[in-house]
Amino acid sequence: MSKLPIDKNISRVFAAVQIPLLFFVMLLHTPINAPINHPLFWIGESLNELGRTTASCFFFISGYLIFARLDSLTAKSYFGLLRKRFFSLFIPYIVWMCIPFVISLLQGVDFPCDPFDEPYKFFYSNHPHWYSQPSLLGYSFTVIQYPLGNFVLWYIRDLMAFIILTPVFFLLLKVTKKAMTPICIIAMLINIGFGGWQSVDFWPYLLGCSLGFNRTDFLPLCRRLAPSVTLLWLLLCAVSVYDRFIAHPMVDPTGLCISRPQVILLNSSLLCGGIVFFGWACRLVERSDDGHRLASGILRALLFLAPAAFFVYVAHEIPILRNLRYITDHIISNPDVQPYVSYFSYNLLRLALLAALFFLLTRFLPRTMSFITGHRSARAYAPAAKSGATPSQYASNALSASSAPDLSDTQTPGDT
Repeated sequence: MSKLPIDKNISRVFAAVQIPLLFFVMLLHTPINAPINHPLFWIGESLNELGRTTASCFFFISGYLIFARLDSLTAKSYFGLLRKRFFSLFIPYIVWMCIPFVISLLQGVDFPCDPFDEPYKFFYSNHPHWYSQPSLLGYSFTVIQYPLGNFVLWYIRDLMAFIILTPVFFLLLKVTKKAMTPICIIAMLINIGFGGWQSVDFWPYLLGCSLGFNRTDFLPLCRRLAPSVTLLWLLLCAVSVYDRFIAHPMVDPTGLCISRPQVILLNSSLLCGGIVFFGWACRLVERSDDGHRLASGILRALLFLAPAAFFVYVAHEIPILRNLRYITDHIISNPDVQPYVSYFSYNLLRLALLAALFFLLTRFLPRTMSFITGHRSARAYAPAAKSGATPSQYASNALSASSAPDLSDTQTPGDT
């Protein structure tokens, strides 16, 4: 398997988009402490609709970066890929499943089962989060969402399964070539799913594989469509919230049992959301290259924080962090604005605290952090250490230590 270089703009866009995506993930995982008639409820649910596209974007990035560097695939290179992902994905997965489990036990939280007696519980909980999704082809499929303990790690669990299937995907792409791209988009829109997996995970990953395999530069299209698609994305999400809570309030409002109209709204908004995130990130990179001071500052900040994204993702649902609510609930006493301030400041504080903790621990406990982040933190200071530069001077190389599981050993232009 040849290690082909990744285009400079795609590298920077993928690195810069991670923190904004993660912030939406954190909003999505924040309970809304407001009744349905409170404006905060509608704000939170609207942001949740926007945030549902984040997992698909991360799957897309992972698929793209594996296959954009894939020139050929042999048994040796395939097992070499599995060996790397064992240390960069599987080991951190098990570690981060154990950490919240131990913390919860120390806090006296009872778990429904003992995963040490049944190790597979680290992948699927004793009472799995089942729900059914309808395909527009006339059938339904069941999805198991959460593992035990740190439920957000379902993403890594599914990604590991997709990586094992790399030879199958490679063969499909060799046969279909560029035709796989429209196939993925159509399959996602009509919700062609498989038992255990969501169509919004599998098809975005395969779409990324297709664009990467065919060396398709999709950024110009995203950049051009970003403003208009942003309006369409917001409209689709607004219609989805209206349909769930006003037009059909008797249907499960959690979105776990979605109807066929909801499938169309959800999967269309996911595609639009991906165009929006990548399109505006591309515009930010271009503005920075043109010398725009504000754009350059924002891009430097996002690239600097990018290596911390994996740590923030796996750690942000640790139960003890919920105590930050006691701080954010008392930032302001005005009852009219306090819920809004607390909702957003809680997530900003959580993000800032975990990012600072990542860089602090990486500096003073580099081996430990390297182990629990799949060797990502070990590369966080590597470019600067080699040149004697300060962290702010190597932000453009942040992708070499990026958080998305398959950005961890991606070559940047500076590494090739």
